[in-house]
Amino acid sequence: MSERRRRDGDRQKPALREKIADAVDISKNLVLGLPLVTMVGDREMTIENYVGIIEYGDESIKIKCKAVNVALCGKDLELKTMTEEFLYITGRFKCFSFEY
Repeated sequence: MSERRRRDGDRQKPALREKIADAVDISKNLVLGLPLVTMVGDREMTIENYVGIIEYGDESIKIKCKAVNVALCGKDLELKTMTEEFLYITGRFKCFSFEY
């Protein structure tokens, strides 16, 4: 199989998975491995569907997720709760981004 065809096929996988999620009424974040991020103002954050912690400090936290990584910066950042299902982070958030 050519490299171009393989790359094109990889790009089509999320679209197929999205169609399947829509058809069977399953949450897309579960099917696509996307993180579910909930923020309360600039002080609290919950992240579901994570794989692990890449970087942890009081001014920067990076979270590994299946499809995309989550980066957070701010002041007094603290990982309050870590379970298999979710992370609960507090502090003063300055920026939040997805890293591909």
